[in-house]
Amino acid sequence: PGGIIISVEPAFNCLFGSHDLIFGGCRRYTIRSLLKLFSGLPVRSLKKTYLHLFVFIPTWLVRKFSKRTTTDLSLGNSLTNNICLLLGTVERRLTRFFPMPFGITAAVLLRREPDGNKKIAPSAQI
Repeated sequence: PGGIIISVEPAFNCLFGSHDLIFGGCRRYTIRSLLKLFSGLPVRSLKKTYLHLFVFIPTWLVRKFSKRTTTDLSLGNSLTNNICLLLGTVERRLTRFFPMPFGITAAVLLRREPDGNKKIAPSAQI
């Protein structure tokens, strides 16, 4: 009781691609479906958000129109890396104040409650 659970999983089936297959991924989640995994357990949702909002559209475009059989994540040039670092920093600061509405990753933070306390109801938490 009182322990923290952090669950971070790939988000949105529309982004499923060769990258997922290469690394053994078999599904992608929404916040709702991720919380549903904890349904009936004595946990309370503390925070939920999507991550990597700013790369959602570029990732979707690459995964829908690229015919690569390898991962689409690789080291780019320093300009691309610095832009991604800046966008990640901005997003990290924004998520302190409000959750991101979508992104390529779903993340939930939960706390384990004593067994007698109310269990999570995912649909009521969203």
